[in-house]
Amino acid sequence: MAGETQIEVRNAVIEEAEIRFVMVRKSADQEPTAQACFELVLDYGDATQRTGNVPLTGKSLARLLSITGVREWSAVVGKVVRARIVPRALLGQSYGTVDAIGHVIHEEWLPLDERSMDHD
Repeated sequence: MAGETQIEVRNAVIEEAEIRFVMVRKSADQEPTAQACFELVLDYGDATQRTGNVPLTGKSLARLLSITGVREWSAVVGKVVRARIVPRALLGQSYGTVDAIGHVIHEEWLPLDERSMDHD
């Protein structure tokens, strides 16, 4: 159908995995607080892409370790995953953002959208 958003799923190798603290403000009248986040660099073979800062919770960490089949954060680098990419547009430029990371074979996904995360 015309105008329908085409979601793309691509295989990728996790090239980098970083944990950092970012300052977030829940509302304009609150002081910023530090939030633990993770960011992945995905290598598609023909391009690389960063996931952006994803809130790090016990549930998101457990799901990412399960999807990659490892038991430690440092072991996710080099693992193959699927990336669900949603097309976006900004100032007339088209690009895609990764909205979920998935197991390479099984239908197990980690949504990267903060609103869909179950916080601990």
